[in-house]
Amino acid sequence: MIKLNLADIAQVVEGQLIGADLSVAGVSIDTRKLAQGDLYIAIIGKQFDGHDFIQQAEECGAAAVLTDRRLASTLAQIIVPDTRLALAKLAGWVRDSLPLKVCGITGSNGKTTVKEMLAGILSVQYRVLFTRGNLNNDIGVPLTLLALEEQHQYAVIEMGANHAGEIAYTSRYARPDVALITNVGAAHIEGFGSLDGVATAKAEIIQALGDDGIAVLNADDVYFSKWRAIAEPRKIITFGVTPTADVRAENIEATASEDGFGMRFDLLVAQQRVSISLALAGEHNVQNALAASAAAIALGVSLTQIQQGLQQVKAVQGRLQLYPALNGGRIIDDTYNANPSSLIAALQVLKNCSGELWCALGAFGELGANSAQMHRDMGVAIKQAGVTRLLAIGEMAAHSVQAFGLGGEHFSSHEHLIATLRQSMTAKTVLLVKGSRAQKMECIVNALSVEVEK
Repeated sequence: MIKLNLADIAQVVEGQLIGADLSVAGVSIDTRKLAQGDLYIAIIGKQFDGHDFIQQAEECGAAAVLTDRRLASTLAQIIVPDTRLALAKLAGWVRDSLPLKVCGITGSNGKTTVKEMLAGILSVQYRVLFTRGNLNNDIGVPLTLLALEEQHQYAVIEMGANHAGEIAYTSRYARPDVALITNVGAAHIEGFGSLDGVATAKAEIIQALGDDGIAVLNADDVYFSKWRAIAEPRKIITFGVTPTADVRAENIEATASEDGFGMRFDLLVAQQRVSISLALAGEHNVQNALAASAAAIALGVSLTQIQQGLQQVKAVQGRLQLYPALNGGRIIDDTYNANPSSLIAALQVLKNCSGELWCALGAFGELGANSAQMHRDMGVAIKQAGVTRLLAIGEMAAHSVQAFGLGGEHFSSHEHLIATLRQSMTAKTVLLVKGSRAQKMECIVNALSVEVEK
């Protein structure tokens, strides 16, 4: 973070400074990660109150604290009505104080991969800040923005949401120059009510654009017309496999080796064409590459740099990574997160594998009132993909097993599921492991593979 004085911070967040003015070069909301000289911001969450850790912050070397009440502490204090809002205001001020370009990315699927791709493309030539891990919510986005420094020329900010208004909130402070929507799918649908609700919420990022902002939109998505109408009269760059897209792909083919899966395709922009080799599996990752390329074009990057950056991108941990199993079989680790659309994408990759196709499925969360039917649909889709054995865990996944039929089995514990796989997998088995984070499906990958970093 750029160095700031407490008096300036108090003015930005409309707070009251009590104690001596001094400079801080970092912000923390977690005493376990707090660095000497940081400003500690006491955030109140559903399960915790950061004010309970003021003493620990002092012991860890905090220079000052930002709170919603006056505290019995020797540290300088900035007092505000709402510490969460103050965090966002400070982040927005830091973003506005630096002469850099920001790309905001949202969507139901692919936003993390697109973020990594775009950051890789930009990093070929520029200093880039990008979202780390899953810091993409109303706290994570401000924390990411607060990591900006004078050296940064671009920022790539991932924006997630599980309810309406969240993207509008984070976009207000990130103030993107380029806004990208990957797609709409049944992710976090419980908080939005319907797919229409999801599409409307994603469009909040477009509405945050200034008059000279650029919207990067998926021409293949059913909600493209809706987003285009919201974006106009701003500039729009489209991507997709449809021939009318500004950034599109041709000659798509899957590749495979002992090191993993990949894709090859021709990237077309206007009358220009370059060949791309991706070290990522699935046609959905071609779509992700098109999205990242379109955003790069919006930011003024050349096709040569896009080609170089994409070919250096590596798979995100837990995103369709291929590992050898202990018994000679293979495991496809797709445990990073899950929703029905990403399951279909993973099944497309699995279908292209030779061998006996199996799936270990953890129940998906946040699917709303239709969760049971959606899990039944998953069971049907898994069967239609050529999977011969489905091993599932989690209450809702029982519906998937029932719809899958012969070869399906539901388990009450990871231990029992793992033990069954140890006994039954052979050198011919290709096992897709998929499930929501809450199901901790990575423990299955860790137990059965030989190359996962544990």
